This record gives sequence, structure tokens and C-alpha cells, in this order.
Amino acid sequence: MQKTIYFNMLMRPDVAFALIWVLVLGLYSPAMVNFYPDPQPTVYLMVFGTLAIALVGSFLLPRPQDASRTPISTLPSVIFDSRFILAMCATWMVGFALIIIYSGGLPYFWAIKGTDRYYFDYGVPTFSGAWNTFRIVIAILATVALVRSDNWRWVPALVLAFLTLTVVGEVNRGGYVLYCMNVVAAGVLAAPSFKRQLAWVILLLAVTLGGIYGIGGIRTADAKAVVAITSPFEQPTTRTPEEEEQLLEEAAPWVFAMHDAIIENPALSWVYLYLTTPVANLHKAAAGTLATPPFPGFYSLYPFLPTIVRPEIAVEDRYPLPLASKAYTMSSAYSTLIADFGFIGASIAMGLQLLLGIWVFNLARRHLWALLMAPMFFAISMLSFFTDYFLTLLTPFHLLLALVLGQVVPRIWARRPGGAL
Repeated sequence: MQKTIYFNMLMRPDVAFALIWVLVLGLYSPAMVNFYPDPQPTVYLMVFGTLAIALVGSFLLPRPQDASRTPISTLPSVIFDSRFILAMCATWMVGFALIIIYSGGLPYFWAIKGTDRYYFDYGVPTFSGAWNTFRIVIAILATVALVRSDNWRWVPALVLAFLTLTVVGEVNRGGYVLYCMNVVAAGVLAAPSFKRQLAWVILLLAVTLGGIYGIGGIRTADAKAVVAITSPFEQPTTRTPEEEEQLLEEAAPWVFAMHDAIIENPALSWVYLYLTTPVANLHKAAAGTLATPPFPGFYSLYPFLPTIVRPEIAVEDRYPLPLASKAYTMSSAYSTLIADFGFIGASIAMGLQLLLGIWVFNLARRHLWALLMAPMFFAISMLSFFTDYFLTLLTPFHLLLALVLGQVVPRIWARRPGGAL
């Protein structure tokens, strides 16, 4: 990968997966939150087994040839042309306008106007998810066009800024994080120098955190208007006061300090809960007995159903794994896999998923379709601690767009008179 290796390896799915899971497993402690179950070795073995499969499997993949070392900045294609990016953005805006009309406005304006409509009232079933994926792919195009050029290019920059504002306007926090992670990965993969990679990471980190903070404020206001929110630390515990005190005494000093800080800082408490409640649910499941799914693969295949169809299918249980608390429903990307195939099967399936992502990452330097797909594998891996984007319609639709833009469009363009790449 020559001189562009600096942040590139952080974009590799297994590396990203390892970083986020080491963080969330390291932060998890029942001493911090009174309803957290005790850690279970099964969960740690499952995660480490996944990484072992991905690492060993990566050595068995075909080794990149010299052609794969071609800098991304030299890959020519019409899809990075400003006019093409504008055309894609204009196409996307048509669908975006239809979604707004169908929903009766944007959640951001509902919030500032104080209407009785909220972010969960927005969108067209199934179509909105596909169109959000289309937006991500256009953002990847604009990002690569922007960071690989020696000169500042206004069209990709303005398109990227506009698309980012539309995500904020939807007040979709999960969608915003997924979008930003794709943009970060695309920028790092395409940037031709360390300085440009570093500048891109710093800029996108500021945009991401600022957007999350702003969206979080609106979402919190909406939530308070719908339900009465109480502190998560006021929930009842099954431990006696003596057991609670013993847990705190056995905890490391930094854990005890963090416990006090969390109680006194609501913002910090929600950050900690977002990072660790999915792990709490995994420990809860590992300590109990798993229910048998209606048929093999039931919970894993269900997310592939279009949203408009799901209400017609009877779901055995909305949450396939038992929850440590009813208020915190995420159980990571492992959730449906564990419910269907147990902890060993989930470990193997996740390892194969990471291996697929590594293969795409290796191809991203010489195949345009892989370059468009690699950022999504990075984002999926980074968000695997919280939810599963891989086993949804989002991934195959993203792949379809990547193949069309990376393989079909350049070939059609090359056949036109004077249309050589």
C-alpha cells in the first residue's frame, strides 16, 4: 500500500472490529450500572473466536498482486467527475423530495416548530432505507473525488455538505453515524498523503460529534414529549446493599471514579450506556438458556424482509435475546446469530463476515466497486457492538449500487465516441 498505509489499516474490518470490541468489553462493569449482569466467559470467547477466524482466514486469501498497489488517486473513472456526481445527487433529490412530501415535512423542522410529530413519523417503508443507502454511495463518490484531487473541487465539497445536512434534517442518529463512518473510511482510503488523511479524520470527527450532539438534543426533547424519562440508575437491582458495596470495593480505582462521574453527569451516562448495554444483553443471554427459533436462520433472515412486509409476518419475539433491561434493546450484531445458531455458530458467522470484508478491502485499490463497498464494511464492523447492518437489505443494495457504478457505468461510458476513461 506504499505511502498511503497510515490510517488505511484502521479501515480494515477485522482491525476496526477489534478496536471497538476491546473498548466496549473493557468498559463493561456491573459496578458502574446496577442492573448489569456479571460478565460471562462465553461472550469473550465468542468475540476472540471471531477475530481468530478472521485473522487466520486473511492469510489464506489470495495475496495482492503488484497491480493492487496502484494508488487510488490514479484510478480514472467517469463516476468521480463533478458532472456525474451532480447528476447522481439530482436523482437522489427527487426521491428525497417524495419522502418529505409523503411524511409531511422534515423531523428537524417539526422539532423547531414544536409540532406533535416526531422523527419516527418520518419516512417511506423500505424505500427510505434504500434511498439512504443511495445517499451514502453518492457521498462516497464525492469524498473520493474531493480528497484524491490536488486542487480544491467545489462541486464534490458542496454535494457532500448538502447530503450531510439532509441526514441531520432527518434527525436519524443511527443513520447519521453510519453515513459519517462511510465518509471517513472513503476519505482515508482515497487520500494520497498522511497529512490529508489526518486532516480528513479530524474534520469528519468534529462533524460527526457535532451532528450527534445536535441530533441527540432534538431526540431527547422528542422522547420527553412522548414518555417520561427517569434516570437509568434508578432501576431496581436484585443485589443487596452489601453485594453492591463489595462490587465497588473489588472494582479498579478508575471504575469507581467513573461510577461517580456517570451519576453526576447525565451526558456521560448516556454515552456509557450506548457503548455497554449491548454487551450487558450478551452477558444476560450467556448466563441463561436460549429459546429455540421457529426454524434455523429465522431471526437472521427476518431483517432481510422489506419493512412494508414485516407486519404481515408473525415474529416469535421482537428481541431474540433476553434483555438486561427493557429500556435497552440493542444486543449487537451477534444478537440474531446467537438466537439462531448459538454462541459458537455466531462466532463463526461473524468471523466469515469479517473475512469477506477483508477480501473487499484488499480489492479496493484496483477495483472501483470494491472501493465503493469497502467503507460500508468498515462502518458495519465499527457499529457491530451496537446493531447489525450486514444482515439487512442495506448491504445487498449498497453492493448492487457499487457494482453498477464501478463496473457497468464506466464500461458503458467507454463505448461512447470520445468517452474513454
